[in-house]
Amino acid sequence: MRIAFKLRALGVNVLETLPGSVYDKFKIRRKDKDRIKRLYKEVFVGFVERRYTQDELGAIASLIIGMAFLKGVAVELKGMDCSIVIL
Repeated sequence: MRIAFKLRALGVNVLETLPGSVYDKFKIRRKDKDRIKRLYKEVFVGFVERRYTQDELGAIASLIIGMAFLKGVAVELKGMDCSIVIL
């Protein structure tokens, strides 16, 4: 969160995402790395098959959410002090 604060101070728009919302949308258990990787292979041409950490897979999910947000198809939930974007 420190990096988000610093980027916002520089005027950069920062999206906070919930990677699990991608898995929920496609009815994938959040820790099912094999199924998550199969989804990414279907979505991204050139997805490289290798071992990924859960954090790396979550970062890819956040990329999907960010792309959906820019296209206007993700949902932004606003709170009192922040907002989060989900698919």
